[in-house]
Amino acid sequence: MKKLFYMVGCWLVLSSSSALAQGEQPRVIVVRTVESVNKFYIYTSRGEEKAARQEFKFKFGDTYEQATPQYQKIIATYIEQGYVLQSSTALDKTNPNNMFIFIKAPKL
Repeated sequence: MKKLFYMVGCWLVLSSSSALAQGEQPRVIVVRTVESVNKFYIYTSRGEEKAARQEFKFKFGDTYEQATPQYQKIIATYIEQGYVLQSSTALDKTNPNNMFIFIKAPKL
């Protein structure tokens, strides 16, 4: 009989959802970048709030050379805040537009 109560108790514990296991959801930041001939746009979205837009103007010339430090700043900023780069995607094969997804795991 003891074993039966023990087994039923274990089954109840395993079948119930634990508040600790559910915890808070990971925080997500989505960053989209759009490059044009002499401009570079960064759109940043954190959850439900409106996306923030930053615009950088470049001198005419090698935009890749001028845009690369901006990418480095974006990635370094979020890594310093504890986010991890989860995914990066080229949105269009003909234009250098990208999307980055950063995730910060919840504290247990």
